Amino acid sequence: MERAGRKGQEKASTYALVMVTICVAVNIGCGYLAGKLSLPFWLDTIGTMAAAIAFGPAIGGFTGTVSSLLMGLFNLQNLPFVPISIVTGVMIGLLYRRNTANDRLAIVTLAMVNGLVSAVISTLLVSYLYKGYTGNVWGDALQDMLENLVNSSSIPCWQNCSSIFRTV
Repeated sequence: MERAGRKGQEKASTYALVMVTICVAVNIGCGYLAGKLSLPFWLDTIGTMAAAIAFGPAIGGFTGTVSSLLMGLFNLQNLPFVPISIVTGVMIGLLYRRNTANDRLAIVTLAMVNGLVSAVISTLLVSYLYKGYTGNVWGDALQDMLENLVNSSSIPCWQNCSSIFRTV
């Protein structure tokens, strides 16, 4: 009986390994496609989310890590974003519940929470490491727009906020 259980575990782990490999390939392919088409959003975590839903947070985080490290081999600018992939895999794996699979509101809410958390982390990374510019057309245009807004005369407080707090 122990032998039969071991064979089942081997099949399950082989299945998981094959699926993780496919999910990593999906991440790389979709990330490449999004970059080449200059889409306003990244698609490089689709496989990570699928792995997290199917196998849980540990495998989701692992899939995201492997994907990001492999993408970093082609473009070193991708390496600092490994934590976002890990957070995505772990968060989706922890928050997704099998009994909510048919609940569209729960799935949309989870996607929005994941998007918000990922956006906050990536914004902090991009601001710190690349001064807001990554080479993505949409992201760089947003950065330019925000810089122009901050530097414009239409918002005088932003130009010199210290004048508000000056003492006499």
